[in-house]
Amino acid sequence: MDMPHPLARLARWCAAHPALTVAVHLALLLAAGVYAGQRLSQAEGPNGVALALFDNSPERVWGEGSEPLQQYHRFRDRFGADGIELIAVHAPDTLDVDDLDVLDRFADSLAEEPGWSAFWAGDLPYAPRERSDGSLAVFLETLDQDPGARRLLHAEDGGWTAGVLLVLAPEVTDDVSRRAIAPTIRSRWDEVAPPGWTMASAGTPSLFGALGSAVVDSMQVNLPVANGVVLLLAAWAFRRPWMVFAAMAALLQGEALVLAAFVGSGRSFNYVSCYMAICVVVVGFAANIHLFARYTELRRGKPHAQALAQAADGIAGPVTASLLTTSGAMLALAGAEQTAIVEFGAFSAGGIAAVLLCAFTLGPALLTLGGGPVAPTPRLPDPSAIGAWAWRNAGAVLTGTALAAALAGWGVSRLALGSSVEECFTADHPVTRSVQEVRARMGAFSNMEVVLSWPKGGAGDLVRTLRTVEDALVTGLTPERGPVQAGDVLSLAGAGRAFCLAPGTAFFCAPDGLPKPQHTARLMDRLQKRFGLSLVTVDEDGVHARVSVLLDLPEARASNDLAAQAEVIAREAAPDARIEVTGFGPLWSSLEEAIVDDLLRSFLWSAGVVAGLLLLLLRSVRLWAVALPANALPLLGVAGTGGAVLVFGGMHVNSTAAMVLTVTIGIIVDDTLFFLLGLKRRGDFSEAAVRDVLREVGPGIVLTSLCLGLGFATLGASSFVNAQVVGLASATVIAVALLGDLLVLPACVRVLAATQSPRSTP
Repeated sequence: MDMPHPLARLARWCAAHPALTVAVHLALLLAAGVYAGQRLSQAEGPNGVALALFDNSPERVWGEGSEPLQQYHRFRDRFGADGIELIAVHAPDTLDVDDLDVLDRFADSLAEEPGWSAFWAGDLPYAPRERSDGSLAVFLETLDQDPGARRLLHAEDGGWTAGVLLVLAPEVTDDVSRRAIAPTIRSRWDEVAPPGWTMASAGTPSLFGALGSAVVDSMQVNLPVANGVVLLLAAWAFRRPWMVFAAMAALLQGEALVLAAFVGSGRSFNYVSCYMAICVVVVGFAANIHLFARYTELRRGKPHAQALAQAADGIAGPVTASLLTTSGAMLALAGAEQTAIVEFGAFSAGGIAAVLLCAFTLGPALLTLGGGPVAPTPRLPDPSAIGAWAWRNAGAVLTGTALAAALAGWGVSRLALGSSVEECFTADHPVTRSVQEVRARMGAFSNMEVVLSWPKGGAGDLVRTLRTVEDALVTGLTPERGPVQAGDVLSLAGAGRAFCLAPGTAFFCAPDGLPKPQHTARLMDRLQKRFGLSLVTVDEDGVHARVSVLLDLPEARASNDLAAQAEVIAREAAPDARIEVTGFGPLWSSLEEAIVDDLLRSFLWSAGVVAGLLLLLLRSVRLWAVALPANALPLLGVAGTGGAVLVFGGMHVNSTAAMVLTVTIGIIVDDTLFFLLGLKRRGDFSEAAVRDVLREVGPGIVLTSLCLGLGFATLGASSFVNAQVVGLASATVIAVALLGDLLVLPACVRVLAATQSPRSTP
């Protein structure tokens, strides 16, 4: 007689010692709470706890070792602030002196925030200090001569628009502080806004603050909703309160343990790792639902202890096999370069294993304490008739499958990889509306930083060199949404032109309208005091100058192309300078592109790991070949459909969408394993065998697919487009995979049966 599976023996032991088992789990839960609480209690500062839980900073997502991140750190060490927010204020009437006072009060109120500096046209060197109608007219005439400052104040049809440039110091651009930018700007504006005036703001800081808020909202809303969906499914499937309680207690215990381990070990959730919690809830429950479903079926005619023992004996092996494939796919992410991807894979695998262990320990103990259901529960869905039909009509099923695969292949070829931050938000989201209004009134608003460095004494005529670089960038850069304007480039040269337009500066300036070289140091000092933004720094490594280029939020791959283009242009315009292109926007674009590429590589590794495990567990090349079509079709079909839809919608596949392939490839093979292992035990691949196996494991297959599909689909209600894509795409993959297991797999089994004797084992 075969020895019971170790997991089945563990379940029997826990059922025999229920009180001790429950006590051990309560102790584990208490220890996990203390472990996580210790980390949170050590958080420093007002933002410490929030950052300990949620942190989208590049350092947390990428890790510390990447070259783009090192460039960014060097930039911030030299120049300080890189966070630029562009605020567009619009009034529908004629500009007068009182309007300038309103803008003054608004800018002053923004500057009251720690680490915030506000700059607008009233701070220009030639702005009038004593305001009157005459001085306003002179000011507007002078402003019209300054192409670099025209965006700060200009007339429009039916009114005028003023731009306020908000500069944020590094100490207030952590992930939590970014989330407060847009609400704070709005509250400050509401304090001074005249009737009929409008205000909108956009920039890299607030966009990434909104991204952080979306991650927090997704975790706080979707995680409870996913648990609620699982609860409803458990209530529908098992009907008996104690059965539902046992199933949910096992799930919540495993979920709590892995979340405590994640937070307690010093990690924070970000826009990659936030999906780990949903995966643990949905996949973990789906992995152990087979035990409860099988127990429910056996309990109809057998005592509790016998039904539980037989359920554990029959399910432990297939469940362990499915855990290996799911965890193997997740752990294949360990080879990724990004820290967040590695953490997502490792803790997802650990969390699913934890839930499964709780199901085979805490579940049996609670079922024993409750005595099991006192009456038969309603029958679960039986898909055996569908599988038998597919077996009989194998030719038609496989022909349709081949046609669907061909169409999907075309769609895959249309996929556009990469994304922009703007694509992360729905069309009616406040962030989207703000971006659209700022774009319409002010043009570009996302800054890319071109840094030029020379050894000490090697910069020459710095102002004129920077003007050459400015002009080259304006004429040479080719963004998709339109040419770069003179006002989109900010450097010491542009500020010098504004300085030389001020009254009384003739002594400092040359006939070409730029400061004389011998007065560059004085110019730098005055601009630093007035503008609050360091444009040039001198240190032991030499002289470093920044040229800030405002762009209209390009897509990630296009942004990286523009950065490379800007580096070439700057090198040609200043051949004696060392060039680096950085800034938070380009850094995120590099990160996004790296994550997409890394996830696609990880998917190939995952596919190899899952295929190898599938072959190892089935121990048959023929059965392995039978399993492949049913599991390749969902991935190919959803990727192809997504490619076709996105290309016509003008959108891209972002990093989180690329995650869908890696997450689901280890999940969808689980039901295939249950089905094929059942057939292999019988050694029979006839229609009757297909019907019998599906009658046995089919209810669990349908329930797990419902759980997985509906659990992931809860993300579709999010306002965060990345979460929507992950949720709906994963749910679609799982739904197609269920059809593959019920239709394509039996059809392939028919082909296998035709090549061998009815009772032979492959």
